Amino acid sequence: MNMQQPQGPTLADKLKMGAMMGGGVGLGLGFIMGNIQYLIYGARGKGYLGTLSNAMMTSGASFGFFMAIGTVIRSEGAALPAPRAELSPAAAVRRMAPPVSAEARAAFASFAQFDLERASRQ
Repeated sequence: MNMQQPQGPTLADKLKMGAMMGGGVGLGLGFIMGNIQYLIYGARGKGYLGTLSNAMMTSGASFGFFMAIGTVIRSEGAALPAPRAELSPAAAVRRMAPPVSAEARAAFASFAQFDLERASRQ
């Protein structure tokens, strides 16, 4: 029995999804900025809808373009599965542990030595 793994969205689907998300964000931001522009500078011969639509379309197109490119770049490496190296248990623990500075290691060593000396005196 040949079972196929479920396939995710293709690169073209991700491109369209990024463009639509960026376009939606850009349209919303363009609506806000277009209204502010109209309130500050006036219509300047284009009228309210001309000023607002110009700001919305410019912002939507630029946000959509850059979001589509960013989505493709981000998902480009995800298309290939990452190689899985088998780690020893000690290497797995080191990988999960946060990095420790040399000063912290030296302080820990001095505290451990102090504890040993105190225990030997008792």
